[in-house]
Amino acid sequence: MNIKQFGILVDRYLSGNASAIEIHAIDQWLNKSEESTEVLSDQERMKLQDELLQQIRQAMPDQAPLKQGALIRLIKPYLRIAAMLAMLIGLTWLYQSYQANKTVTISNNKVTYETYRTPKGLKAMLKLSDGSLIQLNAATVFKYPKQFQGATREVILEEGEAFFEVSPNAHKPFIVHAAHQIDTKVLGTSFNINSYRATGRLTISVNTGSVQVTKASGKSKKTMGIFIPGQGLSYHAKDEQFEYHKLDATELAVWKNNILVLKDADFNELKQRLENWYGIEVHLHTKADPTVLFTGRFFNKSLNEVLHALQRINHFHYELKSNKLTIEKERKPM
Repeated sequence: MNIKQFGILVDRYLSGNASAIEIHAIDQWLNKSEESTEVLSDQERMKLQDELLQQIRQAMPDQAPLKQGALIRLIKPYLRIAAMLAMLIGLTWLYQSYQANKTVTISNNKVTYETYRTPKGLKAMLKLSDGSLIQLNAATVFKYPKQFQGATREVILEEGEAFFEVSPNAHKPFIVHAAHQIDTKVLGTSFNINSYRATGRLTISVNTGSVQVTKASGKSKKTMGIFIPGQGLSYHAKDEQFEYHKLDATELAVWKNNILVLKDADFNELKQRLENWYGIEVHLHTKADPTVLFTGRFFNKSLNEVLHALQRINHFHYELKSNKLTIEKERKPM
């Protein structure tokens, strides 16, 4: 049984669709693999548990809330399975990737690319053939070859956000093609690219090493800068302008740690961020106003907790039914 087949079996087990024989086999395997959770640090185990708790709560919006102890008992088999998968594959987010991965192929310059899509509300991690690790945020479309060929390692971030940990190879540069014909070239480093088209902005931030960023203009390319840790740039598509920024290492790619950060976000950006983060559908009954902006930092907060906090920044009315959120200007008293 390969790992993909094993993942499908685990999915059936967790969803309650496995046969009696399959359930018995998984239960026996779990009993023998209790020690497999030791491959995760306490911090990783707590993070995994928090993410699973949040997913379970979101999956039961119309039921009475379960007590913390009941939730922990409920996720115990999920946690043990995820830990075992982490040991086998080295990916602590693999328990999400089976649901998120839908692969198609495209032909581009005689290189076949796989397309990996993460749905709204889920994150995932990929390990490329060269050993590079790519963490994908929700609502992201990422294209990569099964095997790198030629003198470069080229991938495409078509939409969304990703954190790259590139395996060093001085003879084979790693190049990320992103929106607005912006390329990021490295030899071996880690960095974050945020490129959701709805925002009209692309942001690159460096964690380790250095990156060279270029932008295509016709048949030529313009170097926008070479950046080291704590540095980066933001490109604004509307006016085709870019600006440099400095960022503390603790603020880089905090989404990987389940922290939702809003910085001067208008209603349109708020809509996009909430849809992607919580996997919901948002309807705006108010226009974006440059004077109405939201800034906040939320760690493992429910959607209602975030909305209540945002209401204290700028007044608005919202209604949440099932998986649909409606936001409108604050209603005037009758």
